[in-house]
Amino acid sequence: MDHLGTWLGLLLRYCDRNNPVVLAFETWLNSYMKKSNTPQSALPILLPCSCTLCIRTANPFERLILISESIQNVINHSPTQDTSPVIITQGRIEWIDFSTETATVAVTVLMNALSLVLDPLSHILVTSKLYIVKNAAEQDRLSKLLPAYYEQWRRKAIKICGSLIQVASVLSPLVECQLEVTAAESVLEVLKSFYGLVDLSVKQLAIADADCPIQSLSQLVERVSYHLTPNIYSMIHGLQKAEKKDSHMKKQAKLIPDLIYSIEQFEATLVQISKKTKGNVNLTMYVRRSTARDFRIDTNVLSRKIEAKENDEIESDTKRRKVDETVNSM
Repeated sequence: MDHLGTWLGLLLRYCDRNNPVVLAFETWLNSYMKKSNTPQSALPILLPCSCTLCIRTANPFERLILISESIQNVINHSPTQDTSPVIITQGRIEWIDFSTETATVAVTVLMNALSLVLDPLSHILVTSKLYIVKNAAEQDRLSKLLPAYYEQWRRKAIKICGSLIQVASVLSPLVECQLEVTAAESVLEVLKSFYGLVDLSVKQLAIADADCPIQSLSQLVERVSYHLTPNIYSMIHGLQKAEKKDSHMKKQAKLIPDLIYSIEQFEATLVQISKKTKGNVNLTMYVRRSTARDFRIDTNVLSRKIEAKENDEIESDTKRRKVDETVNSM
C-alpha cells in the first residue's frame, strides 16, 4: 500500500492537471471518499492524493482551509458526533469520513501539502526584491522612467500578501484546537517556515515607499500578529504541560525555541520598519503581547542585530560594486 501511495503521489504531482488519467482518478476519488464505509486504513493514501489535487488548482487555499476547519470541528467535538473533513470539487462540497483517531494523519498530510505551497512562495519572495535607491529624486525619476516595472512589482506584492493571509487561515483552526503531540509538532514546523516568509515579506515590501502595498501588508500583519500569534503561545503552553515521550521532548526542545525566535524576529522587524520609515509604516500596532511564554527574546537587542546585519550587507554590496567598476575600467 505504501508503494501504491508513493506512485499515486508522483502521478498526481507531476502529470498534466488536465490529463484524462488524472481527471478520471479525481472523479473516482471524490466519489469513493464521500462514502460512509470508506475504510479508515485507506485515508493515509487517499487524503494525500486529495491534497495534491488541491494544491494544483488555481486557488488551493479554499480547499485546504475547509479541510483545516473540518479537522478542528472533529477534534473539538465529542467522538460520537458525525463530523468529517471537506473537499470542494467543481463548486460542490464532498465529505471524507474519518474519525478523531485519524485526525493526526489528516493534520500531518495537510501540513505536507501546505509546505509544497510555501516553497514556491519563498522562491517568489527571494526573487522579487524591488530595485530602489536612497536618493528620493533619483527614485522618483526611476519610477517615472519604468512605471510598468514598479506597477507589476506592486501587483505581485499584493498577491503575495493575499497568499500569506490564506496560509494563515489554513493554520489558524489547527492552532486553536488541542492536537495530538505528533500533529502539533508538524504544525509548529510549518509555522516556523511561515513566520520566516512573513518576516521577509515585511522587510521587502514595507520599505518600497510609494510602491508599498500598505493596505495588503497591514491586513497580513494584523492577521498574523493579532489573531495567530497569541493562539500559538497558548498552543505551546498546552504542549509543554502535556505528558510526552523523550523523543518528543528532545524535538520540542529545539522546535519551540526556534519558532518563538522566528516570531520575535518578525516582531523586531516591525519595530525596525517603523524606525526606518520614521513612523510612516507603523505595523507594531497589531502586535499583542502574550504572557504565555516561559522566556522571551529582547526585541530591542534583536532589532540592533538586524540593523547591524543589514548595514554589513549594504557595505558588502558597495565594496563589491567598487571592485566590479575597477575591473571593468581596466
